[in-house]
Amino acid sequence: MSNSSSGFNFLLSREAAVEYMNCGKSIFSRVARVCKNDEGGSHKFSNRWTTFLKARLNCSLPGDYPFYFDNIQSTSSWHREGSARVFYAVFTTPTNSIPGSAVCRFSMDDITASFDGDFKTQASVNSNWLPLPSSAVPSPRPGGCHNSSSTLPESSLHFIANHCLMDKAVPSSPVFLRSGDSELLTRVVLHPGLRDLAGQARDLLYIGTNRGRVLRVALGTEGGDSTVLEEIQVFPADTPVMDLVLPSPSSPLLLVLSADTVH
Repeated sequence: MSNSSSGFNFLLSREAAVEYMNCGKSIFSRVARVCKNDEGGSHKFSNRWTTFLKARLNCSLPGDYPFYFDNIQSTSSWHREGSARVFYAVFTTPTNSIPGSAVCRFSMDDITASFDGDFKTQASVNSNWLPLPSSAVPSPRPGGCHNSSSTLPESSLHFIANHCLMDKAVPSSPVFLRSGDSELLTRVVLHPGLRDLAGQARDLLYIGTNRGRVLRVALGTEGGDSTVLEEIQVFPADTPVMDLVLPSPSSPLLLVLSADTVH
């Protein structure tokens, strides 16, 4: 995923959460960021990114004991909502947890706030991961874009090699979820600005499942609940939906893909 206006590239992934290792192994989803003009550093850093940072994507039900959907599965493309740039992503719970999946909405503003915030650090291998004091961050602040990355001071290069994880997670709450059974969400695509019979424009999500179905969901407006408009059995129940393709934002067609079939 890229944001050409800011000069950054973004990557979404899952990985073992190093900041959680003292409490047992867990998988977290991340958004990583690197400058498009990053050419590597000087000397021994010549083959390493000098601007690589990453932050946790927090898709969870809020509360005193949040319920987390930690495993990212797929995303929609970027979409502009007013002045905000957003995308939607499908997450599932770990295989050893209560089965469940959710679609969460993330904004570029929240992603940027995380990367502009504190870095996370660990004083020793047995210590908790904590925010790094701003006084310990070198200048210029690591992670920003520069005209020539090979001229960055070695203090910045050493810092970014050991402090690429941000302290603040990128927050989101589910706009749609399924839990309590073995049907999990797999893919999502956004169809923006469709008008209903009353003439009101609403954004729709098409969501694939591991049971061969596609859900057509109208997103709630002004914080309201999302509504399932239709559930279509496209493939047999043992055939997961592997991808969804909307040829264009105004297209009436939706392509649904399994491992070996296109509908």
